[in-house]
Amino acid sequence: MLHRQNSGLEQLLRRDPEAQRFYGSLPSYVQDLIQRQPRPVKSEAQLRQSAAEILESLHY
Repeated sequence: MLHRQNSGLEQLLRRDPEAQRFYGSLPSYVQDLIQRQPRPVKSEAQLRQSAAEILESLHY
């Protein structure tokens, strides 16, 4: 379930099957962190960038 904090993400996933597949492939903890971001995720590129930033920050 998506948190209301990132309604841009919710809209993106409804309209973009590729973004939905990518998001679904992410570990649940990364999905959760993306959902809780204060900045909206409105494109697949932003989604991928957010995921990359989160994964990079968790590995250092």
